[in-house]
Amino acid sequence: MNCLDTIVKVLEDKKNYTNSKIYKYELELLDTIIRWDVENLVGPLGLFHIYLNHPQSSELFKVLEKGSELVNVFLQYLNHSQVPDNVILLCLRCLANMFWFPSGETVLWERGTNVLHAVNQYANHEKNVIRNAVATIYLNFSIAYAPTTEEIN
Repeated sequence: MNCLDTIVKVLEDKKNYTNSKIYKYELELLDTIIRWDVENLVGPLGLFHIYLNHPQSSELFKVLEKGSELVNVFLQYLNHSQVPDNVILLCLRCLANMFWFPSGETVLWERGTNVLHAVNQYANHEKNVIRNAVATIYLNFSIAYAPTTEEIN
């Protein structure tokens, strides 16, 4: 079984998902494949989008520079003029899934202006599924950074 097959098996095993482990070399592979040429990105971004819900993915964002680098990858695709809609959608979903853990939220907060600038250009996209992904990011930002009851009082 190759490395990619192992990652897929771990991510599709719902029963053991929260206890499963992705090894460093597998993470390095994921990091490499999300940087492929735009025409080859659908599979890698789809896999990475699922991985971002894995408990271990929070480790990616604990070093701000690494998390910021990953955000840059998604922003680069979103700001590219010749990106197919399916790649746009997956980049938006990856950004939305980064809110799953506090370490991802922190990275997105640090890069908030750049993220929102890239995302805003798709707010009126012709495809509803892309507009929904944009709305999810807006919602995630608003929930993550809404004042608590204690802060209001």
